[in-house]
Amino acid sequence: MVDGRGSLIHAFVGSVGEGGLDAAVVGGDGLLHGFGRAIAAVLVTTGTSVVGIARDEQRLLAVRDELGEGFTPVAADATGEALAQNVIREHRPSLLVLNAGATPHMAPVHEQTWETFSRNWHADTRHVFTWTRAALREPLAPGSVVVAMSSGAVLGGSPLSGGYASAKAAIRHIRGYAADESTRAELDRDRLSAWHTRFVPASSPFGGHRRHADAPARWSNRY
Repeated sequence: MVDGRGSLIHAFVGSVGEGGLDAAVVGGDGLLHGFGRAIAAVLVTTGTSVVGIARDEQRLLAVRDELGEGFTPVAADATGEALAQNVIREHRPSLLVLNAGATPHMAPVHEQTWETFSRNWHADTRHVFTWTRAALREPLAPGSVVVAMSSGAVLGGSPLSGGYASAKAAIRHIRGYAADESTRAELDRDRLSAWHTRFVPASSPFGGHRRHADAPARWSNRY
């Protein structure tokens, strides 16, 4: 893996599964050249079948050429509600990685417009909301893991990137709400349950614990 991040990626993948899973990586541009692509690559090498979702079909096909038949490209807007429902119904992923997001507009708050300030709410936060909702309503199978990527900006703010930090903070709350609703569904209907996973110390940026086959579905958040 490139950029010195290989050990972190492998630690992340090892924390949520041991290969042989079906995964959906909702990566946006990050799936094409960033962190989402690195996650998809390691998942494929562990024997996981990966469905990768981003807008750019040609670049997705290039990722397929690189990663091989274990990677299924889906060119689409990651915030689409019908897309989320269809992917979950058709592929039944055991691991759902939500890593899509927009590049924030870099300017102090008084030089932002509402459109630039809210850019990450309409991409980062919206796709997590959309896929979380679909995962709860289908639902995902017991033992599944949902990982919603956030940012260290949640902890200290990011005054030159508009609504980026607040959009990422909202992802934390959505994940928490989903865990609560999933637990309630288990208690009320014996359908699905969740394990609230907190972020680990700063020595590692990944949240999550090793998945066991008989464990209920759970929700994780990366900071």
